[in-house]
Amino acid sequence: MAVSVVTVTLSSTLGGTTDIEVAGFGAPSAAIVIVTQAAPFPGANPTPTSVVSIGFWDGTNQSVSSTTSDDGRDSTQTRKVSRTNYIAVGANVASTSWFFGYSCSARPDGIRLTLDIDNTPATRYCTVILINNVPAKLLTFTPNTTVDATQISSSLGFAPKALIATSVGVAGQTGGSGSPQSPNAMLSFGAALSNGTQRAVSWYSHNALDISAVTELFSDDSISGEINRTAIVWKAEVTAWGSDTFTVTTRTGSPGSDDIYILALGGDAWLDLNTITTSTVTGAVDTTTAYTPSALLLVGAGSNVTNTLVNDTRASTFSVGAADSTNNYGYALVDADNLGISNTESAYSSLRALYLRAGGATINDLVIASATLGTSKFTLNYTTVSASARKGWWLALAADPAVDVNVSVTGVQVVGAIGTAIVPIPITVSLLGVEATGVIGTATSLIVTIANVLGVQATGSLGTVTVTGDAFVTLTGVQSTGVIGTVIASIPITVSLSGVEATTATGVVTVTVGATVIPAGVVGYGLIGLVNVWGLVDDSQTPGWNMIPDTQTPTWGAVPTSQTPNWQQIVS
Repeated sequence: MAVSVVTVTLSSTLGGTTDIEVAGFGAPSAAIVIVTQAAPFPGANPTPTSVVSIGFWDGTNQSVSSTTSDDGRDSTQTRKVSRTNYIAVGANVASTSWFFGYSCSARPDGIRLTLDIDNTPATRYCTVILINNVPAKLLTFTPNTTVDATQISSSLGFAPKALIATSVGVAGQTGGSGSPQSPNAMLSFGAALSNGTQRAVSWYSHNALDISAVTELFSDDSISGEINRTAIVWKAEVTAWGSDTFTVTTRTGSPGSDDIYILALGGDAWLDLNTITTSTVTGAVDTTTAYTPSALLLVGAGSNVTNTLVNDTRASTFSVGAADSTNNYGYALVDADNLGISNTESAYSSLRALYLRAGGATINDLVIASATLGTSKFTLNYTTVSASARKGWWLALAADPAVDVNVSVTGVQVVGAIGTAIVPIPITVSLLGVEATGVIGTATSLIVTIANVLGVQATGSLGTVTVTGDAFVTLTGVQSTGVIGTVIASIPITVSLSGVEATTATGVVTVTVGATVIPAGVVGYGLIGLVNVWGLVDDSQTPGWNMIPDTQTPTWGAVPTSQTPNWQQIVS
């Protein structure tokens, strides 16, 4: 999998295009696009009004989920929007129009965004994560309407390894340009891996209130969901991963016909996912990852609890950011809770990937950290912290991971002398069919596993069979018409060796592994001594027996004791 993170400023001209490319990257198979209202010109970062748009593209299809909270309102003005014909949008809550709408198309080494709707001309920051060399498919997924009931996805055409999801909690697409957007701001952003790990942050702001009311939820048991002012409306948990589908189970409540946009990745997609718990002291904090990351996606929340709705000032902030080996890009979204005049903003940073801002009438930095990518880890360098650790999730994407894999080694065959067959790698290995018509040296398997020693046969003299270990190993398939040296299993992996046979003298077969071993079937053929043949006695014969006369008189004589022995000394 190839991964690259790029940030640009988007065209502010209606019909204008912005190409987002990396030389030599190739046409991407997928992209994640993040756009906010934050603008690069002086005095516009932070920008009043909170707008965040998160879109997906799979090389053909695109979708976007977006939420907006207007600033300076004595009655809150909030909206949400979802579309499948744009990759970035923003709802203008002050009217029936949109702030902006960008569509996506392919480029040789990236993507092109075209400004199709522009009712508030502005230059906006945009961060894109480009993904290549893996199968990807974008789905509009509708969960089951019954609590604890399941819904299987449509066929993907590949086995999914990772799912990335957004939802605003609406049924189907909201209206297009010139049509009212759905009231109440709501956005859920989550991810799930085939190992069962899943995380999501959902953020909500109620519309048309004299006092602003914001709620937030961090979940470690779902990929998406919907919340409102006082409750969790529904959650979506990924509960099964198939050969080309996945299954989602509806939790907590009913989603009705609400849609989730899900970007599925498969093939050689190497990703790791877990929880962010922000540090309460400044300094560097390392986080171990399953692979060496090439890119990092960070989603932060003001909430300091897990799977529990918060509807106070903790819910005032939401953050999304990304990092690669050299760059950090972060977006802070604020909708201050419990105010008579709404205070909202969109902020951008080119120095920190984790960027949380919060407050009431005055908004300040809450948690700031830049990300540094390392070998099988990333480091968050905290320069601003909160006394209360905040929650969120991270997704590490690896381009070329060094990982343990399952390997089968089969069919080592020669005509002549075989030296040593060794598999000294930390993986699962099967060794089969070591054969020769000459002298075999040593076949060695360096393992710590379960083994059986079977089938040592020879027509000559049998040497020694020695088994020492605490695992079970099956040795089969070493054959020769010459002298066999030593067969040893001693590698830290699961190995099967089959068939040690010879027609001449067998040397020593030794299993030197830390394992419990059962030797069986040692057979040898050599010189046989006397052979007794038993048969039936012919009972038709006429026996010729003679009686021994008992009239005989035995003649016994005493040995005279007067004799002189005549011994000769042997000359030594």
